[in-house]
Amino acid sequence: MPEITDKHSGLPIRIWDEIELTVEKDDSDGHYISRVVDFIPGGIVLIEPIWKDSGGSPISGTIVNVEFVRSDALYRFQARIKPFYDEYVKRCLLYEISDITRLQRREYARVDYATSLKYKIVSKKEEVAGNKGWAESISTNLSAGGMLFKADEGMRENDLLLLQLDNFEVLHIPRIVAARCRRLLSSDNNVLAGVEFITRESRGIGAGANDRALPADIIGDFDLQAQNRLVRFVFNEQVKEHNRRLVK
Repeated sequence: MPEITDKHSGLPIRIWDEIELTVEKDDSDGHYISRVVDFIPGGIVLIEPIWKDSGGSPISGTIVNVEFVRSDALYRFQARIKPFYDEYVKRCLLYEISDITRLQRREYARVDYATSLKYKIVSKKEEVAGNKGWAESISTNLSAGGMLFKADEGMRENDLLLLQLDNFEVLHIPRIVAARCRRLLSSDNNVLAGVEFITRESRGIGAGANDRALPADIIGDFDLQAQNRLVRFVFNEQVKEHNRRLVK
C-alpha cells in the first residue's frame, strides 16, 4: 500500500484519517468531510463524503482541495474525485493527486455545541485550588482545540483559565481542563471568549509567564489522546447534524 506523503516533512495521510474537501465552482464553495478507507494504485479511497455546506454532491472529475490535520499543521493537496461502488457500498476515489503542501499550524473542525460549564480565571497560584472564583457559562461551539463561550467583562486576552464542562464524561475528557483566552468577541450585548485548550504535551511550549501558576497535575490528564477523543466526538456531531438536515 503506497503512502501519500509531503515531500518536505514526510508526514503521511493514513487509513481512517479525517479529511475535508472543498469544491470551488461558480464563485461558491462546497464543503464536505470524509475519511480515508484505503490506498490503491489508482489513488485514495474515501467513504462517501458527508455534506457540510454545499449545494450538492461533487461532480465526477471535479478538482477538489483536500485538507487533513497532523499534530503540527494543516496540510492540503489537490485531486480529482469520482464516485464508485465497492461491493455495493458507495465510495469516492481521489486520483491525479498533487504534492502535499503544509499550510499552517494545527486546526480543528468546529461544531455548534451548547453545554453548561464553569470557568475560573487563574492569575495567582492560590486561585488554582478551592471552589471560589468559578463563574457559570454556556458554550456556543466546540472543537478539539478549544471552544467559544459567554464570559464576563473581566476576562482579557491571554488569561489562563480552568474549565469544568458539565458533560465532560460524554466528551471523554478530564473533569478540569486548562485553557488560554485567545480572542474576545462582542455578540448581542454578550462577551464571547474563544479559548484554546492546553494539552500536557504542549505545556511549556511558548508558554506565558502565568502558566507557572498552574500545577502540572491540573492538566496532566488532558493530553493528545483526550484531544483525539474530542476530534472523534466533533466528527460524530457533524454526522448527526448532516442526518438531521436530511430528515427536514
